[in-house]
Amino acid sequence: MKRILLTLIASVALISAHAQFEQKKKYINASVSELNMSFNDKTDLSGNFNLAVGYFVDNNFLVKGDVGYGYADESNRFNAGLGTRYYFQRNGVFVGVGGNLSWREHGGYRGHGKWLVDVPAEVGYAFFINRHVTIEPALYYKVCLNEFKDYSEAGFKIGFGVYF
Repeated sequence: MKRILLTLIASVALISAHAQFEQKKKYINASVSELNMSFNDKTDLSGNFNLAVGYFVDNNFLVKGDVGYGYADESNRFNAGLGTRYYFQRNGVFVGVGGNLSWREHGGYRGHGKWLVDVPAEVGYAFFINRHVTIEPALYYKVCLNEFKDYSEAGFKIGFGVYF
């Protein structure tokens, strides 16, 4: 009896999760990342906060835009980007790729910095708390095209998403 009940609950959860990845649904996400977990030569202390909004152009296929603010080694950084996500059918696993343009200040001097172009890739899971709200842990890798060695990053992020 216990197995039947657990199977029924899991089936309902998967079906309701799949309904959220349908065409014409909207998406909002807030996430934090890089909390001192970035792996490159240039950062000792870092953190990043991103806001994203998206739209499902087809079932399981999300197009999104995001903006963010980060802190690394006494320097501010700002980023904006576009990306896509694909959700595997009937579960919350997703993969994503995009492009970011970011401004990083040098040593805390306002107005002194550089523009960087990043190509982020991610793999994660959308865990539904209820019908519309998710917790979304993900692993990511950002390839910096113009400063590969110094600013490419790998890490973990966690976000809260709303699907409506």
